Amino acid sequence: MNDARRIARELREAAARLKSAAVWKGSDLAVDAAKDSYVFELLCYFNVALAAKERFAVSLDGKLESRKGGKFVARWPKSPGHKGNFSYLRLKSEAGNEYQLCPGIEIEDKHGKSRAPDVNLLAGSAGSSPSYRDLLACWDAKYSENTAAPLADQAVADFIYTYQQLGKPELPAAWRSLVRGAPYERSGIFTNAQRSSERDEAFAENGLAETSGFPHSPRTRP
Repeated sequence: MNDARRIARELREAAARLKSAAVWKGSDLAVDAAKDSYVFELLCYFNVALAAKERFAVSLDGKLESRKGGKFVARWPKSPGHKGNFSYLRLKSEAGNEYQLCPGIEIEDKHGKSRAPDVNLLAGSAGSSPSYRDLLACWDAKYSENTAAPLADQAVADFIYTYQQLGKPELPAAWRSLVRGAPYERSGIFTNAQRSSERDEAFAENGLAETSGFPHSPRTRP
């Protein structure tokens, strides 16, 4: 529970650093990340945005909620949904490279099935119903109440399959040259648990990374 509350606190701090909105569907963020794994998912999402913020201008886009006084706040999904119903972050570099960083929205895979990784980097021109052709990278958040235990291999296998069905997107050179940090240099898994028993070679073969101990003491492999 201590780790869960720490994650919830870090989520609020990350949201404040982004200055985009620390509001979820018009209500305060959940406190209990042990019961609400989407808190960890959004923390992972914001951490990718913070890594990009060093070299990209970050602005709020997509579906917003209006508040009294003409104020607008972000609307983040608690479960997979249509992109047009939620907010996302638009990233733009000084050189004009532009991307959309979206939370767990539905993306059509190469066979027409909807899939929803927790963090998705889309081309800047992606529309309201994106497909794998718009996807440049994706990350999945795997929260565990037991941070001392290894991540289950099944969780790794599930993400590898999802990544394959989404066409195994590769990050553009412009992103790799600007965004620093091993967890953000390729698609992969973020978990607060320990590393899985999958071998480094399995991740390398699929072009993926696994970051364990996230976000307090992250260790990325291969």
